[in-house]
Amino acid sequence: MARPCTARRQLCAGLLVSGLAASCGFEPEPPERAYALAPATRAALEDDAAALAGLAAGLLQAFGPPAAPRYALLEAWAAEGLDPNRPDLALGAGGSGELGASDRARIAAGNARGFARQLAALADGDFDAVRVATRRPALRAAWQALRAEHAAGRIDAATLAARGRDLFLAWYPDLADSAELYRAECLHCHGREGGGDGPSAAFLEPRPRDFRHGVFKYTSRAQPARPSRADLLRTLEEGVNGTSMPSFARLSLAERHGLADLVRLLSVRGEVERRLAANFADEGELEPDAIATETGDVLAKWLGPVAPVVAESDCPPSTPELVARGAALFRDTTKGNCASCHGEHGAGDGPAAWKIGLSGRKEPAYLDAWDRPILPRDLRLGIHRGGARNIDLYRRIWSGIPGTPMPALGTAKGPDGSPAVTSEDVWALVHFVRSLEAGAAPER
Repeated sequence: MARPCTARRQLCAGLLVSGLAASCGFEPEPPERAYALAPATRAALEDDAAALAGLAAGLLQAFGPPAAPRYALLEAWAAEGLDPNRPDLALGAGGSGELGASDRARIAAGNARGFARQLAALADGDFDAVRVATRRPALRAAWQALRAEHAAGRIDAATLAARGRDLFLAWYPDLADSAELYRAECLHCHGREGGGDGPSAAFLEPRPRDFRHGVFKYTSRAQPARPSRADLLRTLEEGVNGTSMPSFARLSLAERHGLADLVRLLSVRGEVERRLAANFADEGELEPDAIATETGDVLAKWLGPVAPVVAESDCPPSTPELVARGAALFRDTTKGNCASCHGEHGAGDGPAAWKIGLSGRKEPAYLDAWDRPILPRDLRLGIHRGGARNIDLYRRIWSGIPGTPMPALGTAKGPDGSPAVTSEDVWALVHFVRSLEAGAAPER
């Protein structure tokens, strides 16, 4: 389709912004900072400055700036009482209802430890000793508001102490709090927009994850489902073995939840941007309600009820017979066919892993979803980035690794159309992979 004329392009840009504003009922204030559009987006719309400006302004309205990120509420969300800005609050009560009573109890227990000094000062009535870190701007503001009420004589000291205790125990970071923590802890690798392009990224291999694709490699769910909150929390707590992603277990549980919230927002924003850029490349224009429509669709993929991959049977104990069965499946081209990439002995040197490039040299045959060369894992090293438990290996084999050539054997079919492998076969493959590890840890 031919691109619209200049006047029409300007109209499209204006409608894109005004359409979202009408849908969300939000008028943003001019921000001090703004998220940048991805290089691929700028390339796709490089000859249409009006569309670029309209897209940037629309995304700003939908997701806010880096210093104050938030979802602008869509009409459909308001109708069902959904506010994804507050996962800790019940659906219909100003939140999304993602956290249950047990989650909030664990968060409160973590806050009791993390805010032990503040809680002790409150119990002693030493309100001047209550300090709140600058990386928690919303909490600081809430505590200062309570102090102002006390100073004005509207509440007495006992009420201030009680309400202060409730404030610290129930604290859950809003997206502004989490943005400040992300800036301090994550931005240097993952970048402001979550593009895996922070100042440190060029020096790291593998490169930090680009959240904007909506693709996460190591999840408990079958692809193409988005990761669960538990998946993100586990990565934050344990890190990713064999990479530069460290454990953030030193942060409180509330802070880790907040970082998971922000990672999700960056992912949703990035995927919406990618979709709109692709739509514009195809259609030559953007519909007035395009951002609202795409935002609702993408977030629904995160909030939808998707069960984790669960094995049909418990992991059997390893035996020589089971390992031998796994070895046969590993090399059978009609079953596991793992050796074609991972090699006969799991060294990551299978014939399908390489090709001869235009230069005449041997090079990786595949690119991942982030357009980077990728090689199969050397299974002998025992480094499993998605987790070292047997169930983690089962899930990688059963459902594959999103964004990579690693296929999902659980849905693969044999030449006759029947399942290529069974759940018992996958457990056999798990035990064979374990047998390849040098100095492997005891099975869990």
